[in-house]
Amino acid sequence: MPISKRKLKNGAMAYQATERAPLFPTVSKTFGNKKEAREWLAAVHGKRRRGLSFDPRQNSSMTLGQAIQKYVAVGTPKKKGARQELS
Repeated sequence: MPISKRKLKNGAMAYQATERAPLFPTVSKTFGNKKEAREWLAAVHGKRRRGLSFDPRQNSSMTLGQAIQKYVAVGTPKKKGARQELS
């Protein structure tokens, strides 16, 4: 469960937490402080110890077609140019 210190393009410092475990995909996330990084790593590690797969890429089982249909139903009607977008 390494946490590495990174310098961002704007000069600010950030902490990147990376979790690597056999049989699970590697996941990483960047935080503004080390405490948040440690808490996230502990949560990910706990889920993996219980046998739960923590992979952000697997959270959505929605297909692209389903996502577009949902956007058309929910997002488009709220826009000023909804009619043009639907066409």
